[in-house]
Formats: sequence, C-alpha cells, structure tokens
Amino acid sequence: MRSTCISLVALEEVRTKSRPQVAQTDVKLLVNGHSVGTFHANPKDLASQIIRIDVPTEHLRNGDNGVEIRTSGNTPVFFEAGLRYFDKRVTMTPTESGIRLERTYLRIHERPTLAKGPLYDYTPMAEGESVSTGDRIEIRVRFTTANDLHYLMLEDCKPAGFEWLETESGFGGFVVELLPDDKSGELRDGYRRSWLYVEPRYRTRAAFIDELPAGTWELRYQIRAETPGLFNALPARMEAMYSPSTCGSTENTRLGINP
Repeated sequence: MRSTCISLVALEEVRTKSRPQVAQTDVKLLVNGHSVGTFHANPKDLASQIIRIDVPTEHLRNGDNGVEIRTSGNTPVFFEAGLRYFDKRVTMTPTESGIRLERTYLRIHERPTLAKGPLYDYTPMAEGESVSTGDRIEIRVRFTTANDLHYLMLEDCKPAGFEWLETESGFGGFVVELLPDDKSGELRDGYRRSWLYVEPRYRTRAAFIDELPAGTWELRYQIRAETPGLFNALPARMEAMYSPSTCGSTENTRLGINP
C-alpha cells in the first residue's frame, strides 16, 4: 500500500512538471487540401471543450484521404476521427474470411398428439414471407470453419417487429456439431456440443463461444412476431474476438408480419 502511494505521488509530480504550456490558439482543419472548419481554442476551456467538425462528403475520395491540422501557436491539439455511414443496398451479400455463415428462418407449427403431448414441425421460410402476430419463428445459424477457433462472438440482429423469447443473459444453450449422414450425406446431429454464454440485447443477440473445433456447427434460438409490417433482418456476423480478421456474415432477409 505504501509503495503504491509513493508511485502515485511520483506520477503526479511528473505530470505536473511535464504539463505543456498552453495559450490561446486558432485551429484550422483541412481534408484533402480543402478547409472544412476552424475554431478558437482557449486553454481555460480545454478540459471541457470538445469541438466537432463534420466533413462534407464531397471533400472525401476513394482510397487514402489526407487530414491536416494547422495551429497558430505551439499549443498541442488532441483529436480523434470517426466515420458513420449506412448501406443503401437492398440485398447484402454474405462475406467469408475463415468462417462461412448461413442463417435460416423456420416457421414453427404445433401438432397436438393424444399421448406424447405437442410435437413441432419446422418449415423454412422464403424471402419476404409473412407470418401472423404471435407466431414463433426458429432461427438457425450454421457456421463452418476449416480451423480450430477460440473465443468467438456471434451477433445476430433482431428483425424489427419481433421479440426474443429468451430475455436473460447467462450460460445456457450450446452449439451442435453437424456431421454428414453415412447414407444420405445430409448433415445431422453429431452429438458433440460446445457451451456458450448468451446476451439477448435490445437490437442484437450476442453469443460467446470459448472453443470451436474445425467443422460445421449450428446454433438455434427463437423469436416471436409482435408488430405487423414488412421488415428487413440485417446480417448475422461472427468473428474471432482476438483475431477480428477471421470473420463471416450472412445475407439480409426480409420478413413480414400480418395482423
């Protein structure tokens, strides 16, 4: 405890003595040689002063862009840059970089039986197909990788008009390995499981997987139709959390809800 206090005092002394001398200065921002904004910086307001400058799209170009900050003195200026955009495409194509993802929506049909209780049939939904308010839909996300992976995150966007059936975060559920059937060649349950941690969020459902051996795996969960309309389900995306370049995504899907 004593050594920690001494270290903090020493760091504060260094910070105080190395604090740069600041003065009022004028700052000018240029993007690709075009002036996009200027402002006056007052040292008294530097702690709370945050200046935001929006760059018009006509000053941006494909490829590399040059950003230059000019000041009228030696006052240091700290900055950060961000980019916000939206995709105008109606159809988003899948991406694959070490992980191949496929997402399927299936309508759930309950079939009562005399002695076994209700049984459930699953019918794949076509693009733009509609369901009725209150219907349950099962989502199946299938992912294939040629390498053993660790610490993965699968994030699926909830279609507007639908709600998750699960509402609590925690360890629950698992991904199932799929193996080809010896006779038909179709993929079936290979009886190997990998447990996961689930976070049903307002807009997305995140699933975290510690370990995923090479092969084809499938994750299932359900949503319920709530609000009538025609909606667009954004792509699901999976990535290795400590190697984001290993990733993949599905295409988007249009779904409808009838009153």
